Amino acid sequence: MGVQLADKIVLVTGAAGGVGRVVAAQMAAEGAKTVLLADLAPEPLAEVATSIEAAGGSTGSIVADLGSAEGCAELVTRVADGYGRLDVLVHTAAVPNAPVDFLAVPDEVWASEIALHLNASFYLGRGFAALMAGTGGGSLLFTGSIATQGGGRGMAGYTAAKTGLLGLVRAMAVELAPRGIRVNLVSPGAVDTPRYRRRITDDEAMARLRDHFPPAPLDRIATPNDVASAFVFLASDNAGYITGQNLMVDGGTSVWIRTPND
Repeated sequence: MGVQLADKIVLVTGAAGGVGRVVAAQMAAEGAKTVLLADLAPEPLAEVATSIEAAGGSTGSIVADLGSAEGCAELVTRVADGYGRLDVLVHTAAVPNAPVDFLAVPDEVWASEIALHLNASFYLGRGFAALMAGTGGGSLLFTGSIATQGGGRGMAGYTAAKTGLLGLVRAMAVELAPRGIRVNLVSPGAVDTPRYRRRITDDEAMARLRDHFPPAPLDRIATPNDVASAFVFLASDNAGYITGQNLMVDGGTSVWIRTPND
């Protein structure tokens, strides 16, 4: 067990997902007093809780639908009433939409991307910031994307939501700093998760990407542990002077200007 997050109460949304469950496990392993798990899927959520508790961690599970203001407010209320404080929020919940051509984007797909990735970040950020402001401050962490650096085919709603989230994080960081609240974004590139594997239908091709990923100078896709470690660092007191930042966890993809020799 580590000590980076000793005595902190942490909430991870999307905790049953590929990155979220690893974030929760790492937070517990770094000494968090309690890791609260929120997700829409109760059975996978229970599995994550059991795994963390078996390793000696303390958890609490909350089934939550964060696609609406009401669902976000209910989660804030349950945490406030049940625990009295929150030190770290990590919002990893995501919409499992497949890429779709811009001219064919259904209204409901656009709405779902904005609702969970952008609107929920606002509602959760506002709600938990109010709680943190009364208990000595804390850390709000959100999941961005390499999509904040440019466009991508079939990802209009996702890209718009994540880019808007980047602006929201910067605004919150400035406004909440006097209240002792840090706000940061972790933006992954390609990550080896079940969601990404569904896009690469060939198992052999997926295996090759783990060792050779041409878009990244580090030449592999990220593991969930890579992303979770960034969240742990930003949640800890080691990052006590860091706020309003967009930490890219993309193996260098976003900074590589490729030439004909590459």
